[in-house]
Amino acid sequence: MHRELVYKFSFFNSREQIRGSSRNLIRTPFYVTEQFRSEVAAKKGRLFRRAKVGKQASKCALVSYDTLYIGSRQIKDA
Repeated sequence: MHRELVYKFSFFNSREQIRGSSRNLIRTPFYVTEQFRSEVAAKKGRLFRRAKVGKQASKCALVSYDTLYIGSRQIKDA
């Protein structure tokens, strides 16, 4: 039986402690992921596609929450 649990943390440090401990779940059927609003998730999908193009151009590309950075520049629109 599969049961998904969703937790909301009051403090950032608590959330990061759990996310950091998730590496202990390697080789188990359990995992930890972040859940984003649907608008943010859709924007992240578009940003990851653009980041892939940036990486192919031999540039460093990073997606942080809902912002794309290529090289050291922040890309405004998605």
